Amino acid sequence: MKKIIVIVLLLNSFSCEKTDKIILEGTVYIKLINVESFYGASKKTINTIKNSYNNNNQKKGDTIFNLYSTLIKHDLIDKPYFKIKTKDSDILNIYTNESEYQKVKKYLHDLDKDKYKITVKLSCVKKEDDIYFTNDIISVEKEKGKTDWEK
Repeated sequence: MKKIIVIVLLLNSFSCEKTDKIILEGTVYIKLINVESFYGASKKTINTIKNSYNNNNQKKGDTIFNLYSTLIKHDLIDKPYFKIKTKDSDILNIYTNESEYQKVKKYLHDLDKDKYKITVKLSCVKKEDDIYFTNDIISVEKEKGKTDWEK
């Protein structure tokens, strides 16, 4: 009987995990100077950053500290990511895995931002205010238009 109760409690706790998927659609937003990911960095560098932030060697309340702490908390610090601009003009950070990122990356190479834009539709989970994770990019389309960007 105790085993059944334990199993039911375990199953219930797993079912309560936040995995509410939402569908987002927007155009890729280009930011030339980014510090929102350490994608492509060595494992040594990633571990140094994680240790530094886990030991609270940085200033709490600092924007970069808060960002990196959030990325570490959700295991996103070394994940590939891109930004999208929604119809409501919200700029969102979309983190993903390598295979899904390739769907977007192939359109970014040699993108003429004055002539084309990339529209993305994806199923994702909201991690924080403007931070999302997806392992399901539904569609990526390159179409005529202007890509929004900033330095």
